[in-house]
Amino acid sequence: MKRVLLPKNANALFISSVPESSTSAVAANEILRSGNPIAILLEEDMPKAEDWAEDTTSIVEYVAPDIQVDFHTFDHPPQSSNPDAFERSCDRLATLTTLLDSTEKDGNSKRIILIATTPDSLLSPCPILEEQRKSDLSISPGMPMNFQ
Repeated sequence: MKRVLLPKNANALFISSVPESSTSAVAANEILRSGNPIAILLEEDMPKAEDWAEDTTSIVEYVAPDIQVDFHTFDHPPQSSNPDAFERSCDRLATLTTLLDSTEKDGNSKRIILIATTPDSLLSPCPILEEQRKSDLSISPGMPMNFQ
């Protein structure tokens, strides 16, 4: 296993050699202690990452019920032949949109964005921001829409 090194000024934390049964509790404690509005949990594969993030979300919501946890998954882009390709693509775009929206809102809300992902997924290509913004469609309740 390669050694993980973080720059000293990075707003990140890497913890190794933690028993698997306690990782959710340790992650929840660090997320609440840090006060950061975004937390990314990295695991070697998506099922493990999802399980870890779900358990962490449950602990955070139990310990601090006034904090809303916005849980997302960020998987690598699916192949078009995958039967879940559309759903997985939508999940990726929803996660990216949530991150973009979080930079535009004030930081005083009691909300944590929790993202479960893998290193390969983080390094995978993403849509170009300018092109994505051009194709964005925002619909809100009561808004008249012409579907013709």
